[in-house]
Amino acid sequence: MNPWHRRRLAATVTLAAAVALVLTGCAPGGSIATETVRGVAPGITLTETEGLGEQPVAVWTDDRATLTVITWGSSGCPGVPTSLTVPSPETLDLRFAPPTDQACTADFAPTSHVFN
Repeated sequence: MNPWHRRRLAATVTLAAAVALVLTGCAPGGSIATETVRGVAPGITLTETEGLGEQPVAVWTDDRATLTVITWGSSGCPGVPTSLTVPSPETLDLRFAPPTDQACTADFAPTSHVFN
């Protein structure tokens, strides 16, 4: 197992257990993500289990300079990350708000939220 993959697995397990997806109304001030990508961000490959969308997936890249969090939901209006805190060295708490009022698709697709 290469070092990138080991870091990826550790981040995935840690964040999947701790992410709180909280829907709290419209996102004041917008997204805190550096970039939002519809689908899985380029350069990231999900395992078969991760691709089921049962849990958020966190992937560290660029020697831990970039964190990409993949969530699942409507591809037409994915949740908007509004706050990120680190309550302990092993836990990230990422909170989401729904996008502004709009019609949402009823599909179940991944969205990648990139943080630098």
